[in-house]
Amino acid sequence: MSTSSPLSKPHKHRRSVHALYIKLVCQDLERQGIPVERSLRAAQLPQDFIENGDGMVSIHEFQMLYDFARQETKDHYLGLHIGSKIFTNHHGPLGYLISSSPTAEAALKSLVRFVALRTQLLELELKEEGEGLRLIVNEKADLQSARIFFLEA
Repeated sequence: MSTSSPLSKPHKHRRSVHALYIKLVCQDLERQGIPVERSLRAAQLPQDFIENGDGMVSIHEFQMLYDFARQETKDHYLGLHIGSKIFTNHHGPLGYLISSSPTAEAALKSLVRFVALRTQLLELELKEEGEGLRLIVNEKADLQSARIFFLEA
């Protein structure tokens, strides 16, 4: 993944990761026998986060949960596993726009145009190559240990 400028380190407390990812990781860990309370404690999130937390969390909170999940499960493909559990409706209006697109190309163009509604950490580009398209993911920040998770998910 490339960027045109050096990657900046995301501000530790800036809300930049959708709470959905915390909830899905906690649910996945719970299915593996790790109590949600323990997972939330690892991420330094309130114990009622699953019921009441929505919107965005900081990259720092997510990285703490991600590091905890990797340590506890030894799952090297956590991003792929969580990504496979994300459905259109999880992405709100953007998800519905993409799923109602008449073609894959139209869906990708919508994703590229509106991805900032879902995250400020990544930027997407679409390049035409012959008869195909290439989706390019540009990291806008140094995602540190969670980089692979976000790219897989």
